Amino acid sequence: MKKEDLLALSSKATDSSITIPIPATKRTLQYLNSLIAEKGYPFASLSLNPITVDAQKNVFSSLVIKLNGGQRRIDAVVVKGYEKFPKSYIRHFLKIKKGTQFGIKDIEKKTQLLKNLRFASEIKPPEVLFKNDSTTLYLYIEKRKSNAFDGFLGFGTNEETNKIEFDGYLNLELNNNLNYGESLNLYYKSDENKQRTFNAQVTLPYLLKTPLGAEFELRIFKKDTLFTTATQIAKLFYQVNSKNRISLGIEAIQSNNLTNSSFSNVIEDYKTNLYTLEYQFREISETFSL
Repeated sequence: MKKEDLLALSSKATDSSITIPIPATKRTLQYLNSLIAEKGYPFASLSLNPITVDAQKNVFSSLVIKLNGGQRRIDAVVVKGYEKFPKSYIRHFLKIKKGTQFGIKDIEKKTQLLKNLRFASEIKPPEVLFKNDSTTLYLYIEKRKSNAFDGFLGFGTNEETNKIEFDGYLNLELNNNLNYGESLNLYYKSDENKQRTFNAQVTLPYLLKTPLGAEFELRIFKKDTLFTTATQIAKLFYQVNSKNRISLGIEAIQSNNLTNSSFSNVIEDYKTNLYTLEYQFREISETFSL
C-alpha cells in the first residue's frame, strides 16, 4: 500500500501506519479493499487483528490482508450484442488488453469511452466470469446506425446553349459499414452560379491492428469555364487515445486556367505542395441515423 493512497484517508499517514477516527474504520477498510481489488485481487479480504487499547483509550491494531487466489489478469474479452465490434477498438481505443491486471472500476471507466463513438454504444456495464484458471471479461455493446444523407436535385434550361443543366446538393456520410471503424464522406454541390464543388474523404483507423491510421481526401472546385482547383491530401495519424490524435500529411494543390479570354492574364496555373503537422481533439456530442 502506497503512502499517497493512505493520505487520501488521513493526513496522519506514514509508509507503515495510519491514524483514523474509530467511526471511520469501516469506510477505511472498504476503501483499502477497493484499492487492492483494482490491483488484480478481487477476492482479497481485510481484517484487524489483534486489537489493543492503551491507557488513553487509543485503539491499536494490525491490518491483515489475505489476497485469496492470487492476482487476476484478463485472459479473454467477449463482446455481447455487437459481436463484430472491431477488436482493434477494444485494444487501442478502450485500451483493454489481454494479460493486463483486472480491475473492474478501471474497466468501467474505459467502457465509458464508447460514448465517443458514432457507431457503437454500451448496453450495460461490463461483467466478469471468474474460473479457477481464467478471467473472462464480457462487454455489452450495440451497433448504432450512424450513416447520414442529405441532398436534392434540380434542373433547368441554359438560355445560351438551350441544354438541360442539373443543379444539386449531396452530403453523404457512411460510418463503419464494414465493421472496421472506417468512414467515407462525400460532398457535392452544383448551383446556378455555375460553380461545382466535390469533396471526398476516407478514414481508415488502426491499420494492421496498430494505433496508426490513414486519411485520404480529394477536393475539386470548378468555376464555370474559368478555372478548376484540385486538392489531394494524404495523412498518417497516430491515435493517442479516444479523443486525441496526431497526424503528419502532405497536401498537393493544382489550379488550371480553362479560358483563353482576357482573363487568361489574371488567372494563372499553379502547383504547390504542403507538409502538415496536425493535432486533433474530438468529442462526439450528436449522432445521426440513416
